[in-house]
Formats: sequence, structure tokens, C-alpha cells
Amino acid sequence: MSRSERLSRKVRKLALRGAIEVHGATSRCWRMGFAYRSARSPVKPDAAQLDTIRRQAEAALANNIMPFWASHAVDDQHGGFVTHLDRAGQWLGPTDKYLVPQARLVWTFAAAHRHGFVGKGYLDMAAAGARFLVERMWDAKAGGFHWAVQRDGRPLIGDKDTYGQAFAIFALSEYALAGDSQWARNWAINTFDVLIERAGDGTFGFREKFDEYWLPTPGR
Repeated sequence: MSRSERLSRKVRKLALRGAIEVHGATSRCWRMGFAYRSARSPVKPDAAQLDTIRRQAEAALANNIMPFWASHAVDDQHGGFVTHLDRAGQWLGPTDKYLVPQARLVWTFAAAHRHGFVGKGYLDMAAAGARFLVERMWDAKAGGFHWAVQRDGRPLIGDKDTYGQAFAIFALSEYALAGDSQWARNWAINTFDVLIERAGDGTFGFREKFDEYWLPTPGR
């Protein structure tokens, strides 16, 4: 690997770490603000208003959100999904595929089918996404899923992250339910077993950050 390639990988890792830290800090601030507002002004649910919100959300999901991702994100050439899109659905340039967005879309298409959005092709999209996860993102040597691959599935960032492995389990489990797939069910169980073996920390739960060989990242 050339010096420029090594530098590029380091930059990607630093950017990823920074994004995760910002996401965590934002989530904590949101939770603190929500708890503060709830303590000051308890909200009394209004059945009619909640029903209106539900119907609006269902319409947005059926007529906007799901068709958008189904029309623009599916990568028919290499499998999986391209998730760097602008508001019009045009690819923004980067086509690297990260574990969490891939798993999220598998789960979303499978759940949409299972909860009534049938006849839209969503189950087939979930199936194709699940195959990409297993066939392209699974690390056959160390076990677990790579954090990121290139568009065609070649490994890009081999680090293992408990957060990402959990999303893969969610995705494969949901597809197993939607498609009655024993294959997906077995892969969800296999991923869980690897996670227990590699990331389990006894009574302390799970370690979260690892290199590509499942060696723990210091402090994580």
C-alpha cells in the first residue's frame, strides 16, 4: 500500500471517529433537552391529533420516503445501495458502502413489506441488500462485517464495530421474518455468535471498537 493510500485510510478513520463522537454528543444533548421539557410541561395526548399525525406519517412513508430510496439507492450493477444522494436522488460522488446504511435499508425494505407495503418490490430489494451484506461485507477470515467496502464490495475499512454488527443482525432478522428466510435467520444467529465471542465483556456488556482482526481499540 502506497503512502498516499495509507494517509487516505487514516483520514477516513479520523473523519469516521469524529462523526461518531458528534452523533453521540448530539444524542445526549437531545435526550437532556427532552427530559427537561417533559419535566416542565407534561404533554397530554390528544387522540384526534395523534391520528392525524399517524395518517400524515403513513402517507409520507408510502408516497415519498420509500419510493425515493427504492428509485435512487439500489445499485443494480454491484448490489447493495448507494446512499450518498442529494434531494433529487442524484448520486453525490462517493459510492463507498458503509455497514450501517446498508443494514438500515435492508431492514427498512423488509419491514415495509412485512407491514403492508406489498407489491412494490421492496422484499426483493431487501433480499438483494441482504445478499450484498453477506457476500461482500462479511469478513471470511476474522468473522463479522467490515465497516466499509468500495462500491463493488472490495474491503475499504476492515474495522469491526459492535454498533454496526448489531445493525446487521437487525437487518438480517427482519428480512428473515419478511421473507421467511432460514438463510437470513442463520446468518443473523451466526453474526450474534461472533459478536458474543469477539466483543462480549462478561458482566460489563460489550466492547465497542475493534480493528479488522477484532483486537480492541484502546479506551473503547
